[in-house]
Amino acid sequence: MEEVGISESMLKTRYLEVWNKIDLVEGEQMEQEFQERIDLALESNEHPVVMMSCKQGFNKSLFLKEVEDMTADLMGKAPI
Repeated sequence: MEEVGISESMLKTRYLEVWNKIDLVEGEQMEQEFQERIDLALESNEHPVVMMSCKQGFNKSLFLKEVEDMTADLMGKAPI
């Protein structure tokens, strides 16, 4: 990313990681492994991570809120 002019500090404030298709996670073992991956991603990243299902609309409002907050911050306005 640095090669195209995007610094690490910019990624931390202007980056939203979205994990789609979580509706496809099935079975107790798969869910446990998936949760471990989620926990690791959340611990290692300083940017927001949203797990969602576009097909089912799961966490759609959380995704939109994250985008709204990031946009407001970039524009220097308080989030609604």
